[in-house]
Amino acid sequence: MAAASAVALAAALAGAVHGTGPGSPPETAVAAPAPPAPSPAASLEDVSAAAGVPLADLLLPDGPLPSLPRGAADLRARGGPRLTVPILMYHYIRMSPGRRDPLGESLSVTPRDFAEQVAMLRRAGVHTVSLGDVVAALGGGRPLPAHPVVLTFDDGYRDFSTTALPVLEADGLTATVFVVSGFVGRPGYMTAADVAAAAAAGMTIGAHTVHHVALAHIPAALARVEIEVSREALERLSGQPVADFAYPYGDTSRAVQAMVAAAGFQDAVTTVFGTTAAPWRQFSLSRVRIEGADSLASFAARVLGPLGLRAAPGPAILPTPGRIAERFPGAPY
Repeated sequence: MAAASAVALAAALAGAVHGTGPGSPPETAVAAPAPPAPSPAASLEDVSAAAGVPLADLLLPDGPLPSLPRGAADLRARGGPRLTVPILMYHYIRMSPGRRDPLGESLSVTPRDFAEQVAMLRRAGVHTVSLGDVVAALGGGRPLPAHPVVLTFDDGYRDFSTTALPVLEADGLTATVFVVSGFVGRPGYMTAADVAAAAAAGMTIGAHTVHHVALAHIPAALARVEIEVSREALERLSGQPVADFAYPYGDTSRAVQAMVAAAGFQDAVTTVFGTTAAPWRQFSLSRVRIEGADSLASFAARVLGPLGLRAAPGPAILPTPGRIAERFPGAPY
């Protein structure tokens, strides 16, 4: 992509997001509590058209991307503490869409399964912590509690607010929601009020760019705007500092990580599997993807196993559809 096109694209996005560029469709506007109200976010299609850059150049297909290579000798040469902290990665908490949407099926954990996973964590004596807590502990600050786990939810789907949040609140657990700021208010995504309510409930709001683009595969000028503007918008919406970042598709590079750090974030997570946090991975923290196909046994093995825990016996907390309806009124079961 030519440098001129990259500059034009970044300018188009920055202008649109701040209200000086092409107008965005009503369904993509981000309506924030006043004052102050954030400017509407342009759709990615608008940005593409304004800069004359094909939309396909901005996106990658869904699916895993290669992790950053690091040799074992390189890791051994680095000092500092290593902490075992499973960082769980959820997407949808909903009924599975079935085989008509294979990716959606993989990323969808049913409300019943999610509630049983949360109950298993509680029975095992797990403590939820924030990514900020992990970074502080890595830097020699306050130690983490016994058996720490971080819960994260990618993309900012509305079922986090309607389904996951009530379970977390009932069990006294915290989580980080990585919100795509330009998708706030779209059908199926959190509204501005949802973002504010999640923050008020003690959840952490993290940034996931403006348009869910593959940052290492777009011009640096655009990547920088996607990173910085998402943080600004979400801080206005949530009323809290936004210090945590998640790379869309897990797509990152050394240059992208430097941009995230320069934008004021304190950490960032990838989609690479792992349960060990270390200081040199502050902007490439590994996670454990939780999928719809996971049984309670496989969930326990991947989450509790690294912590040296075993699943404590206990009844399923939602054994009947009636009990599910009690926990999630109005949910389609």
